[in-house]
Amino acid sequence: DIGLGIVRANWASSFLMNTMTLIWIQEVLGYHSHLDPRVGGSGASAIFALAGCTNFDDATARSCGENETLIHVSTDTWIGSYAATEQAFAQEYPQIAAVDMGGMGYVGEESIYLAQTTMELGQEDIGLALDFYKSYNTSHHNPKKYFSSLSDVDPSELALCSDTDFSNTQRMNAYARFSGDEDGMVQQSDGSYIARCPDGRWWPAPACRGDLTKCIPTFTASPGWKLQAMMQWTAAYGFPAAIAISNVWGNFEKHVRSFRALHYWWVPDATFVEMFPQPVVFPRHVASEWAEGNKKTGGAGSYVSKMVSHNLRSKAPLVQEFVGKIKVELTDVQDLLLTHKQSGASDYFDVACDFIKKKRSHPSHWTSWIPDKTQCNAQFGLYNEETQQFVQNRDDPTNLICLACPSGHYSAELQDGLGTGSTFVCRGCPAGTSQPSGASLACDPCPQGEYQDEEATGSCKRCEVGTYQNERGQSSCTSCPRRTTTLGFHSKSLSDCGCKEGKINTGPE
Repeated sequence: DIGLGIVRANWASSFLMNTMTLIWIQEVLGYHSHLDPRVGGSGASAIFALAGCTNFDDATARSCGENETLIHVSTDTWIGSYAATEQAFAQEYPQIAAVDMGGMGYVGEESIYLAQTTMELGQEDIGLALDFYKSYNTSHHNPKKYFSSLSDVDPSELALCSDTDFSNTQRMNAYARFSGDEDGMVQQSDGSYIARCPDGRWWPAPACRGDLTKCIPTFTASPGWKLQAMMQWTAAYGFPAAIAISNVWGNFEKHVRSFRALHYWWVPDATFVEMFPQPVVFPRHVASEWAEGNKKTGGAGSYVSKMVSHNLRSKAPLVQEFVGKIKVELTDVQDLLLTHKQSGASDYFDVACDFIKKKRSHPSHWTSWIPDKTQCNAQFGLYNEETQQFVQNRDDPTNLICLACPSGHYSAELQDGLGTGSTFVCRGCPAGTSQPSGASLACDPCPQGEYQDEEATGSCKRCEVGTYQNERGQSSCTSCPRRTTTLGFHSKSLSDCGCKEGKINTGPE
């Protein structure tokens, strides 16, 4: 038994939360489980991994639907940007599509960020809140004095605008349309737009376009994460900012750490966690405007979910119920990521374990998520592990668990006022019925030509020679009239009865 598989993705919060989930499944619920050695590359990875796709990150050869999945759980799944992918897969493979168990208790938050130490400069100087968009309006303040200068940055570490999303005409067309900032754009011969970068690397917002020495360096990563929104924010709210795209990931990290600058980022994440980056707050997100390409308002939180495989309910219903209840605060996740980073540990087990122990006594935390082992779902029934028998009540809940009802039985609801709600028990099929498959909610009546005189059976018996049954759901067959018989088994009508071999019918007697 290889147990339940848990898949992670290649970011810190996924490693943290899935390690925590592993501990809960093993130590609290008592199920054998493991972290799959393969690591997903995107928020869409879990969609395919939980469906049993062998090569879940290979878009050209995922090999879905060929084998039963060995991966059953994934938490901290950033599925928000892949709703269309999830829906399309469910339509193509409805029998194996993963089940979304709801949000993690937090959403992924994206914005322009700045280091806490930089933010404190404005607070300590004149009480200026640099984490609020209105503080950057140069008509009232001079926010630039708290930041580094463009000349401090080595231009060779910045990507050329022509090689990034500054030259993505679809995004730049949207920027030009909704900002009206044609001076910040270059219109091409076909009427489309690309960004106007005077030195080929920095794009200055209108507020400092006339004097680049007054621009706040603002970074994002290649090819231009959240670029259009950053351009609209800086233009619409008068930020004296110039945006550049670091040419490689290492330089992006270097730029954020080395300069007092603005930068794109998201949480939860551990990359800059020790800098306590603070998001700049913009006007509340307006979904209808973003839907048409106008990204002037703040970004929406990205949906982060828990997902399980389609077959987890039949394999481990308690695990599925528990996973569905997992809720963690964003502040807790960020604190744990910081603790892990400061510890220098190679894995997340210790920090996750310590958190679980700490929260054990909290009345509203994970101990309240533990399912009642005697609250069985439909298709299951109460089973005593010690006697190895299905039982019909839970007056004594000791050693009781839920198991799928075996063949010859059906799952019936039991409302007994005990536990945390009604439960189900497995009852034997009555005479005249059978049930060949397990985990069933009803028994099937025996068809014509068959009967069943016993209870709790997986099949019906054929009517013997000389008998017939013209009705369904019967516990016996009817004998043919005297001196008549049938040609074989499974007769369904009185008309199947005829004279025995060597006899003829001479009329009624």
